[in-house]
Amino acid sequence: MTRDPKPDARPPDVNILIVDDDSRNLFAVRETLEDLGAALVLAKSGEEALKHLLRQDFALILLDVHMPGMDGYETAEMIRKREKCRHIPIIFLTAINKDEMHIFRGYSAGAVDYMFKPVDPQVLRCKVSVFVELFRKTEEIRQQAEARQRLLDENYRVRMEKLQAEQALRRSEERQALILRQLPIVLYTAAVEPGQPFRFLSGNVETLFGFPAARFIEDPGLWEERLHPDDRPRLQQQMAAILTTGVSTAEYRLRCADGTERHLLDQAVVVRDEAGVPREVFGTILDVTETRTAQQQLAHAQKMEMVGQLTGGIAHDFNNMLMVVIGSLERLERSLQDDPAAARRPTWRCRPPCAAPT
Repeated sequence: MTRDPKPDARPPDVNILIVDDDSRNLFAVRETLEDLGAALVLAKSGEEALKHLLRQDFALILLDVHMPGMDGYETAEMIRKREKCRHIPIIFLTAINKDEMHIFRGYSAGAVDYMFKPVDPQVLRCKVSVFVELFRKTEEIRQQAEARQRLLDENYRVRMEKLQAEQALRRSEERQALILRQLPIVLYTAAVEPGQPFRFLSGNVETLFGFPAARFIEDPGLWEERLHPDDRPRLQQQMAAILTTGVSTAEYRLRCADGTERHLLDQAVVVRDEAGVPREVFGTILDVTETRTAQQQLAHAQKMEMVGQLTGGIAHDFNNMLMVVIGSLERLERSLQDDPAAARRPTWRCRPPCAAPT
């Protein structure tokens, strides 16, 4: 279906160059073609015509053959040498050179027609109107082609931007998925009704716990069965209260498929619809086993350090008391040696407690 032209669209501007050294001929041709709706540009010589061709484009050139200086043939040859002008149709007008040799030379120089003076106004108007209409149609097609090309270029640009955006989004999602796979964290959504805890689990749940996500979704009781017995009642109580509190943070132990036990930090929030009705639970499960193990090791090391410090203090105090006793005994021994009466009594020599008896 052909679209109607826009209301403000107008035909392309059409310029016709008329070259003749006789002002009367210029006036006559202008009067003949004035009602065609084209801009008529007049030139009295070939040199002047070439200057006009440098400044603007023309749909047709009416060129007199016999002119002083540069004649019509030479002017046509100069026009054909310029890339921009070589496709402009030329109609030769002549009153003298009517033999076949001059006519052939005119066509060889690039003429599309050869008319003899006096020119029939009706014939000239009909021929020129054909070229004017042809130029307008050609310009319209060119403008439509340019507009279509602009649309294609814009469409291509938009599609490339969309493709780049999709690629960037895909790369971002891949990076996020890679980060999530590397992190000890599981994302999940769960139903608010008891008995159907999980609707979705991120793929790294199998890496962390040894069970695929589908196992926990298809078997609602599997997760509860793997809970540590000491943690199960407390966790059930917290999850039952989430509809009231809206949020929940719980830490518990879970037995993995290989029998190892993992410490988990579960943080969940209730998602509600526009009416405020609880719709589902969204949460994250973070593996904090290494953190808890490190905390236990640190607590044990601190306890052992305190025991060592206490033991060292007691040993130091005992050694101090022992040295006082030994010093007192040595002084007593020397005082007995100075007393003749006491020297006859049996004596005991003090020795360090770790020495063997003599």
